Amino acid sequence: MSEIVRRYYNEQVETEWARLESPYSGFELASTLRLTDTHFPPGCRVADIGGGPGRYTVELLRRGYRVTLVDLSEKAIELAAARLEELGLNAEALHRADARDLSCIESGSFHAALMLGPMYHIVEEEGRAAALAELHRILRPGAPAIVGFINPWGVLRAGLLEFPSFYADYEHASSLLGQYHKI
Repeated sequence: MSEIVRRYYNEQVETEWARLESPYSGFELASTLRLTDTHFPPGCRVADIGGGPGRYTVELLRRGYRVTLVDLSEKAIELAAARLEELGLNAEALHRADARDLSCIESGSFHAALMLGPMYHIVEEEGRAAALAELHRILRPGAPAIVGFINPWGVLRAGLLEFPSFYADYEHASSLLGQYHKI
């Protein structure tokens, strides 16, 4: 599954950057930032796990947080680096990694974390447990984390509404439905 997800985000990286500009997704951005403003210590180190091309990373950096962005997609990391440079912002680090293996990050090194995308795409229980264990490992004791979950049918619904061209190919859509049907 991770190869399908990586390929999708590599192909849709610009669309993913623009996704949070729609009214539906703009509410997601605003409500999540309200949570970070409320629960993350000011100026702390934040891990943005599965942060794609860095929309949350940008907003957190603007708020004075020290952010490390991690994503499965190399194209997302490349776009994040370019956008951060355009905006004159500096992340602590940008890593291409799977949320289930954050060995690129030292244990207990973050005061807070976002993990908004990975749990949408990791559908097997063992994979979800591994991602959450890695999240716990990189956080300091008692550190807050904001984790996004959605069931597989919600993923498909959001995809159909926000990225309909991605589902236009019957073979591709059938392969995705087949993977979700196994749950």
